[in-house]
Amino acid sequence: MTEPNAGAIVLPAALSLHHRTTLIQMGFVFGEGVLTAAKRELMLKPTAAERAQPMVEAWLPAGWRREMVPGSPIGVTWHFFDARNNHRVTLIIVPSLGTDLGTTGSHYLALHTRYTYAQDMNVTGAVSMQVMDRGTVIHTVTIPLKGDSGSDYTATIARAGQEACAWLDSRYPGWNDIFGYWDA
Repeated sequence: MTEPNAGAIVLPAALSLHHRTTLIQMGFVFGEGVLTAAKRELMLKPTAAERAQPMVEAWLPAGWRREMVPGSPIGVTWHFFDARNNHRVTLIIVPSLGTDLGTTGSHYLALHTRYTYAQDMNVTGAVSMQVMDRGTVIHTVTIPLKGDSGSDYTATIARAGQEACAWLDSRYPGWNDIFGYWDA
């Protein structure tokens, strides 16, 4: 393995073809496999298993930056921000269970859209779904719970999510396109 080139970061070589293709469309550039620098960057030591699945060097699109999330309980978490400071990508690298932290088990990559929705867990007696624009709440769907059963709760979450999506669809067609609306 080689050391990363100047300005390169490291990403898991096992990214899916879809994720790698999408990151390239965003402007990421991928290079050669890198192991030792990746482990040094993540403060982990390489193991024999990792040598078979190395990291790969990559360069961020112009103006982008990444930030490590301190104290992540499940691994090493990175947030990637575009030139306008929009949180566009999250990458979590998770160590294998039952091994030392030198063994990278898997990774999770999330590609974010400008408009999102999420349940507000601070509401009791109802399900509240917050619709957000770049993390700022712009609309809320609240549906009272009819009973105490788990199935009622699950059905109400699904209905609130459907209503949040319908609201977004009516105002921001294609809102769930990871490339849409970011420049607006």
